[in-house]
Amino acid sequence: MKKTLSMLVIAINVFAGESTGVGSGGDVVDRLIFTSRQALIQSLYALQVGFDTNDFCECRTPIGKDISCDFLNSLTGDQRRFCREFLFSTMDQYWQLNTVSPVTKLIPTLQTLIVEGRPVAAMTPLGPEGDVLLHYGSLRSFWPTTLLALLGHEFGHKVRFRGGFISDASPIGPFNFPEGGRILLDSVGAGFAQYAAAHGWVGTYQGVEDRFKCSVAKVSTPCNGPRLYYGNPAVYETGIGNLPKDVEWEYAQTEKGPYLRPRILIHEEQGCRAKVDPKSRWTLLELWQVSDQGRKKTRLSQVLLEGYNPICGDSGTKDLVLSYDDLKFQFSYVGSRRGYSRRRR
Repeated sequence: MKKTLSMLVIAINVFAGESTGVGSGGDVVDRLIFTSRQALIQSLYALQVGFDTNDFCECRTPIGKDISCDFLNSLTGDQRRFCREFLFSTMDQYWQLNTVSPVTKLIPTLQTLIVEGRPVAAMTPLGPEGDVLLHYGSLRSFWPTTLLALLGHEFGHKVRFRGGFISDASPIGPFNFPEGGRILLDSVGAGFAQYAAAHGWVGTYQGVEDRFKCSVAKVSTPCNGPRLYYGNPAVYETGIGNLPKDVEWEYAQTEKGPYLRPRILIHEEQGCRAKVDPKSRWTLLELWQVSDQGRKKTRLSQVLLEGYNPICGDSGTKDLVLSYDDLKFQFSYVGSRRGYSRRRR
């Protein structure tokens, strides 16, 4: 069963660069929203078929550097059981909201979102109608597990449980205290994050940074990006310009734009073993043109190198190249290191 589910998530990850319907695939926040929603859908599918259901709302093995494990461990046994009861009573509604057309839209916005007098990262009306608004600035600091937990919480406001809908302020069950509803839905969100991370359906950062040299127009600069693991040290993705925690490197065509923004996504499923199926190891290169203060994004070129990972020495060490008019963008893998520092070029 676990192998079947792993194969499904690999198919999902291949399309992680496509548009989410909330914008263009050329934006790192757009990609973050897409990958996190797909992890939510994958988790719901697995739970519906009865896969490791006792793991939900539990943290048996801490994954990465996410706080969701500590949060789940702070719950009482009754609260964890109630968290599972809520999820299993409502997961068909979660599934419909995310997979049955028209799906609930996830809308990133620059507008400050206020709930009960305080700024929040997301908001949505109670009940199945209405979009989920996501604060763009907040998402810029998120890992995929962070957004997955947030989506688990927000969709909890949209499903009917025990005859009604849960607000943050509502005491309920063993969460019978002010803002008990918020803690319950935070528990559900943390449950999704840990469940998906433990089974390799969402990438987790574990302290490895990959280093590249990026060059264009005779100017070179270091470009570093975090490596995300998918439940197994042999399965990871890394690169430049994929998620908000990556480098977002761009070249200005004129003083006021438009800008050319390259993207590299390296996908590895076999831990650099010498002989692999080309579809389990590949590198995707894209070049995007961004204009109108980021509102307009156009993909200019795309190259898929199946069977190639520049981190794996046996698959070659050739430079990665994207060309546009008389410009040539070149990227070479330099090495990996522990620790993470984000640079924006």
